[in-house]
Amino acid sequence: LFGLSASEAEVARLMIGGVTAESVAQTRNVSLDTVRRQIQSVLRKSEAINLRDFERIVASLPTLK
Repeated sequence: LFGLSASEAEVARLMIGGVTAESVAQTRNVSLDTVRRQIQSVLRKSEAINLRDFERIVASLPTLK
């Protein structure tokens, strides 16, 4: 979806679930800067302004079966 890499998709999934960037970094065993870059990439690829906008975009998508 949106041409996200597997890592970007995982970060996006966790962030939508309300997990902090710090927790994502710890869970994925990567630096906070890496997570922040992935978040920026997710926002750019989805054309979202911020994470709240990204959540709105995802919520408006039809459910995949």
